[in-house]
Amino acid sequence: MVALSAEQRAVLVALLLKANRVVPDVEVAARLPSGDVPGAVAGLRDVVGGELLRSVDGGHVLAVGDVGALWDVALREVFAGRDDEVRELARLVLDGGSVVVSGGAGIGKSALVERVVEVVREHFPDGVVRVGPREGSPGPRLRALGGARRRVLVVLDGVTGSARVRPVLAEGVPVLATCRDDLPDLPVRGFRLGPLDERGAGAVLTAVAGGVVADAAGLIGLCGGVPLALRVAGAALGGVPTPGGQGWFEPEVRSPVTDVLARAEAAVGAGAWEALRLLSLAPGPDFTPSAAAALVGGTRDGALARLELLATAGLLERPSPGRYRFHDLVRAHAAEQVEQVEGTGRAALGRLVRFYRDAAGRAADVVAPLVPRPRFPERTAALPRFADAELAGRWFAAERENLVAAALVAGAPDSWRLGCAVAGFLVARGHGVDAPAVCAAGLADARRVGDADGEAAALVALGRVRAATGDHAGAREAFAGAVAVSRPQGLVVWELEALLGLAAAHHALGDAAEGAARAAEALELARRTGSARGEAEARASGG
Repeated sequence: MVALSAEQRAVLVALLLKANRVVPDVEVAARLPSGDVPGAVAGLRDVVGGELLRSVDGGHVLAVGDVGALWDVALREVFAGRDDEVRELARLVLDGGSVVVSGGAGIGKSALVERVVEVVREHFPDGVVRVGPREGSPGPRLRALGGARRRVLVVLDGVTGSARVRPVLAEGVPVLATCRDDLPDLPVRGFRLGPLDERGAGAVLTAVAGGVVADAAGLIGLCGGVPLALRVAGAALGGVPTPGGQGWFEPEVRSPVTDVLARAEAAVGAGAWEALRLLSLAPGPDFTPSAAAALVGGTRDGALARLELLATAGLLERPSPGRYRFHDLVRAHAAEQVEQVEGTGRAALGRLVRFYRDAAGRAADVVAPLVPRPRFPERTAALPRFADAELAGRWFAAERENLVAAALVAGAPDSWRLGCAVAGFLVARGHGVDAPAVCAAGLADARRVGDADGEAAALVALGRVRAATGDHAGAREAFAGAVAVSRPQGLVVWELEALLGLAAAHHALGDAAEGAARAAEALELARRTGSARGEAEARASGG
């Protein structure tokens, strides 16, 4: 993976802060040729953010004080230096199968994919289906296009893991996805995207800055060949010489950057700055004020105030009402800082997993009140409340990617409890492909810490998931394992659930005798423990 150094990342975050005027005395202009002004910039009012958008020497000067104008320039896709990658990726797509383009933040994955789509589009006459990071499954759209005869290409941009890709692969169409990480567990081809070479990086920097940039070679090196970094730097610093004509690596140049970051911290406050660091640990794509409160510590209102302050400063984005997310570069910079404080990150992540565990458990009680699940005291403040199953289901749907990501955090406390609460919803809502991984992660963590209750519960949840998805042999194996764990420990709740599931699995596999025998065991245990529901299910299975 391409990784910027801490120093490089600090410079780029400083540029973002300048762009959003967290440091109000920064006055930098980005110059563009008049014929190459993006439409979003061309349509700006004459007065932008209190500063003039004026024509100078046949060009346009944009004051950095305007957030929107700078980002229209900085995030404008200037595609250069990727001819070889375009040809190779297009060949892989046309050869059949699916491809995951991986690479670090801002390396140009999305831009490359869009250029390749233009090249191969004519080979997919039924269309290109694009799915963003927070959009639902494209399955219904694909099926509406005509079943197995459809010739479409699905583009999944910004996936956070394999769980996002698997259900689309199951539709039997080629997938072109972008992800920061490699996904070796998927039956796809991997395409690792590296940094631009010096020539390509120079073309990007010059195009964005609208002319020659002072000490371009130094700035290219500082940006590590990362296209997004080059666009941000070019937009903020185009045509502006370094102090005293020195190079970007000189201490006299770097020290103002450190000063910018220090003043930015002062501008948003130490509390918000520390919150930014901890928020970078969130494993999912976004977070709510309640989740932020759990991660950072404190009340929901306090977390909301910090989130709004950080969003106003341009350090967080608001993708939808009540939800916040990072820009990749800011997240990477903040995460690097929090890692320097030993133990802080692990404790914060544990609080977040417990929040999702408690909230998911509360939602599961409303959606499926009769399904046994692990019980435990809620230890999280600011939990959501659900008046009915519809509201609980909406919460599950909105938080699905975050819940799955949290459940898959290795070594997280009580991850098996979160997995048990989430698995049933995933299957019921058509995301069964995520559920086995969630259950397996919880099972592994329960075994790691020697938690027999967690191991039995996770095995029961895994058995239910496999049964619901038609894997009855796998369900039989999981339920048998749950019986073997729960019976010696006297965990009668899980033993009963495992016996009921085992009976159903045997019947589904055509072994009526074994099914009846396990149902009889379940009936006896249900009577002994006073479980009317268990007794009824056991009788229905032939007990």
